[in-house]
Amino acid sequence: MARLPGDRTALHYLMAGVQVTVVDACTRDGRGGSPTAAVIQDATFTDDRRHTIARAAGTSHTAFVDTSAADTPAVSFFTTGVN
Repeated sequence: MARLPGDRTALHYLMAGVQVTVVDACTRDGRGGSPTAAVIQDATFTDDRRHTIARAAGTSHTAFVDTSAADTPAVSFFTTGVN
């Protein structure tokens, strides 16, 4: 596990060859928050695969950061069900 500012913890692990990082999102003064999975990926993931990863991550939502564009990454959020 890697430590984040504010004594928060990020959990990094591989899931079916995909690196998943779980962080506490939406914290205030380092407290509260919601466990959120984050995946850095390119545009090759299908929506079905994103939903599968979101379910397997065990968090209510997962952020997928598409880094295939040179200028600005795109972020998509997926839940365990249908978007």
